[in-house]
Amino acid sequence: MDESRRKFFNIGAVAIAAAAIPFGAIEINKTDDEAIGPIMYEHVCDHGKSGWNPKDLTEYEKEHPGRVWGCGTRFRWYFGVPPFCPKCGWAYEMTIKAISEGRYKLVSG
Repeated sequence: MDESRRKFFNIGAVAIAAAAIPFGAIEINKTDDEAIGPIMYEHVCDHGKSGWNPKDLTEYEKEHPGRVWGCGTRFRWYFGVPPFCPKCGWAYEMTIKAISEGRYKLVSG
């Protein structure tokens, strides 16, 4: 590789690194020295009952009498990790809509 190409690539690498530094080192201004913790949610295992509207739920329960809605275990998980009940293994779909509807309780973050 000739000298002019080597200089071009070195200058390009330095320019890319200089441009990336401000994005990688974003500072959050806080008045105290408290660390920002992870976002954690909490839910009680109900096998999706909280996602049903009352009319459909009543109709479904008439068709399926004695349906058990979850094991009742209260569990927590971190945002970004798929939520599932550690006792019975029921997996939940966590969507922004479900969070905004209050199906999952924010406990830290």
